[in-house]
Amino acid sequence: MFERNARAIAFYMKSGFAAAGSTTFPVGEDLQTDIVMEIALAETIEEERTR
Repeated sequence: MFERNARAIAFYMKSGFAAAGSTTFPVGEDLQTDIVMEIALAETIEEERTR
């Protein structure tokens, strides 16, 4: 997601995601940086089972 999208970053982090890195790419004349988020699915699935 776009690195300046604080609301999206907060949502994903609250949902258990963590920043895994970033990627930069051109959009027209500008370079944009996106944050790559990840979540451990095995842990998430196990948490759902125990609810």
